[in-house]
Amino acid sequence: MIPNRKLGFLEAFCIHQNNQRNGSGSIACITHIDGVIDFNTLKQALLSLFERHPMLRSTVHIENEQYVFKFTAKFEDILISQLHSTDQDVIHKVYTDDAVQKFDCTKSLWRVFLISHNPKKHDLIIGYSHAMCDGISIVNISSEILYILMDLKTDKKNRYEALSCPSALEAQISSKVTNKQLVNDEIVPREVTNPNCFNNKYDTSLNIVPCCHIQSIPEIKFKKI
Repeated sequence: MIPNRKLGFLEAFCIHQNNQRNGSGSIACITHIDGVIDFNTLKQALLSLFERHPMLRSTVHIENEQYVFKFTAKFEDILISQLHSTDQDVIHKVYTDDAVQKFDCTKSLWRVFLISHNPKKHDLIIGYSHAMCDGISIVNISSEILYILMDLKTDKKNRYEALSCPSALEAQISSKVTNKQLVNDEIVPREVTNPNCFNNKYDTSLNIVPCCHIQSIPEIKFKKI
């Protein structure tokens, strides 16, 4: 069982945005897929990811005036839906609607929409709370989904190594704003006080802020069942 973890500054800020600022603080990824996809097989792939990544099982609660991650999400509480449409505009509508839809952070921090245009053409849209992952991570997650779908399609019986919970990135930030201040709505920071303290591999001019690390495909270790 993974112990509870207090949210770091950036994580808490994204949850604060979700709770107090009309659902902002989310991020999404669209993956175009050519090929036949069975909806139940997709759910199997998502379940494998859910079991592998602690952050996909995370929920957020307030304890002692602090935002806290608890890893108590139930897979059945995650919204996973399929839409059938030949209208390409539906992609933009689903994407923009998701961007302003608040998460019930006590239940889950991500949701999934499979838009099927025909049996061999699909778009997969996954929305996340920005508290649980960054832009790089959501691309990695989409890659993992496709990888696992291929395994399932070819009847490969691989088991994917469960990962540990990532820590907050407070060491990379210089800020006097606290988790408690965000919970009490005492302050809404407009910028990180010292953006130069981020690791050089992140381009701060693009506002890419790593909230946590969800590991990518090369980190999967396969174990035959």
